[in-house]
Formats: sequence, C-alpha cells, structure tokens
Amino acid sequence: MKYDMILADDDNVSNVLLQNYLEHNGITVSLAHNGKEAEELLQKADGPRLLLLDWEMPYTSGAELCQIVKNDYSKKYPMYSILLTGRADIKHVIEGLNTGADDYIKKPYDMNELWA
Repeated sequence: MKYDMILADDDNVSNVLLQNYLEHNGITVSLAHNGKEAEELLQKADGPRLLLLDWEMPYTSGAELCQIVKNDYSKKYPMYSILLTGRADIKHVIEGLNTGADDYIKKPYDMNELWA
C-alpha cells in the first residue's frame, strides 16, 4: 500500500531523519518547514491526506493547522493528522486532540511507535 504524507517541522534535522525513514518504508513525503508551507501543500487538489505536524512552527502551528484541516479541508477529503510535540503533560494531549488532531505523539518518539 502506498501513502503520501505531509511532514511539517521547522527542525531541518528532524525533517531529514524522519523523511528518510518514511521514504525507506514506502511513504512519499512532501516536506514543509512551517505551517504556511504545509497549508499550501494541502490546497493542492491531489495533495496528501496524511499529515505529520510539529506543534510549534512559524506562521501557523501544527495545532492551528489541525483546526484548519478539521474546519476547512476534511469536509472535502478524508484526512488524518498527527501532532508531534515535546509537550508531554495530559493537558497538552487533550488540547492537541481538541484542535482536531487524530493522534498525538510525544517527542522524543520511538520510530516503532510512530510507524504503528
């Protein structure tokens, strides 16, 4: 099965490491270095519908982008959003999920957890 994904993180090292891992496992990755770039990728009619988003990014945060996806894009296309973040306490997990994220993975994450 082939998947296309938007990976948005303002940390270039994280982007490259995660992109290499995902592409090695058969996922086509569209990279964004901030929330604005990620939203531009979403606007493409044939854009990816799986999003892996860092919470804290310039312009538009991952949490804000989850809210935008929930309110605007997911009505047209099914989408699945995962927030990646160092925010580890339960109030942030709840806040992230309430923005519209479908899942929440705490940094540092294990690649096996992410893959699952």
